[in-house]
Amino acid sequence: MGTMMLNVAAMLTGSPMRAFDTWRFPGDPVLHRENIGEHMWLNALYCYLIARELETHGIEVDMGVVLSRAILHDMEETITGDLARGVKYWGDGAIKANMDALGTHAMMNLSKELRNIQIPMDWESAKDLTLEGRIVAVADFMCVSAFLIREVRLGNNIMLAGLKQNLAWTEELVDQMEASAVEPWLVRIADEAAKILHIEITMRRNA
Repeated sequence: MGTMMLNVAAMLTGSPMRAFDTWRFPGDPVLHRENIGEHMWLNALYCYLIARELETHGIEVDMGVVLSRAILHDMEETITGDLARGVKYWGDGAIKANMDALGTHAMMNLSKELRNIQIPMDWESAKDLTLEGRIVAVADFMCVSAFLIREVRLGNNIMLAGLKQNLAWTEELVDQMEASAVEPWLVRIADEAAKILHIEITMRRNA
């Protein structure tokens, strides 16, 4: 039997547990505090469901790849913290570049701590232009949508602005995927999510 590379002690007592101590939407007055661990689990579930739906239509998805990416896609935020998308992508791209650099450093450290060289690669490619990467991206927007819908339904009307912004970003993602000839069934799922967001917003407006 060979030498074990995996650092089991770090799994149980180290950085992975930070995912449950790092809160999303830190600057927003949310009714339910969601941590990074909850978000990544939901993303993985959505990825699983989307991938299974695509498979029913004869579309091959590498489930191992998509789930590996889903469970790591925001892990760097346990070090960098969660930064609102509107802030991260604001301006000339300097903020995003700095956050990406910090994220890369954080994931390299996690890789060393756990003794798993694959972590930075799975994280960096999490939302690339492959089918698996696009699934993670769609699932990510859907996770944010689900969180915001729940907040607004609970009476947190302050988050309605975020719901509207997420609709705009989801519609932008749909347009990008259509222009890039991404698998039509995945585009259809994202478009359906956008329609649901529109209905939720209209309901609030007419209430």
